[in-house]
Amino acid sequence: MILQDAATALRANSALVALVADRIDYIIAPQSSTYPRIVLTLTAVENQTTINNDTQMRRNEIQVDAWGRTYTDADAVAEAARVALEPAGYVYLSRNTDEFTVEPGNDPGVFKVGLIFSIWIDP
Repeated sequence: MILQDAATALRANSALVALVADRIDYIIAPQSSTYPRIVLTLTAVENQTTINNDTQMRRNEIQVDAWGRTYTDADAVAEAARVALEPAGYVYLSRNTDEFTVEPGNDPGVFKVGLIFSIWIDP
């Protein structure tokens, strides 16, 4: 459910849609991918007790991977995703990573900017 909510927030951002159109995938991109695109993955779910020890909060960690044929494309998609998700409430960018990947049959390679968001909810 949390990934679908994130995808809905991303699809509601016109600047992001202008970059990726409908190319927002869950967990893995199709093998014959068109770029730029986003891949969403739920990486952690943790229950947390508040300081008063009376309410459980749940921290969901999602990874938003922005892929592009150039670093500039991947970075622009990542920034648009950040702008789309952070105002959603209780959503915080925890960290980000950059990498270049060459996979068999994926010439000349693609760039990825990965964003890790913590999303706090009251279950």
